Amino acid sequence: MDEIILTKEDNDSSLIVNRGDTLRIILQENPTTGYTWQVDGELPPQLKEVSSEQKKTYKGSLGGAGKRILDFSIEATGKAKLSLKYWQPWSGETSVSERFCVSLEIEK
Repeated sequence: MDEIILTKEDNDSSLIVNRGDTLRIILQENPTTGYTWQVDGELPPQLKEVSSEQKKTYKGSLGGAGKRILDFSIEATGKAKLSLKYWQPWSGETSVSERFCVSLEIEK
């Protein structure tokens, strides 16, 4: 069972993974703007979201960047496409400013 770590550079990639692996996605996020990374649409049935947390990467008390860390466990075999969006949830789809997508082929 492996932990696969993905970042912005892995956007639009295709991976072969195994059932039982953990998928960790780390993306830049600025919480003071109200923008956050979330699953876009429904989570594929092969995946289970384990956690989503925001980590500060700045020293100051106000403003500044951070990282969103999303962890998913891979529960079943098959093909899955995981899509994320960076948006202000209360502003709706017109606020989406970035997207992240990865295609998975899940074995074993």
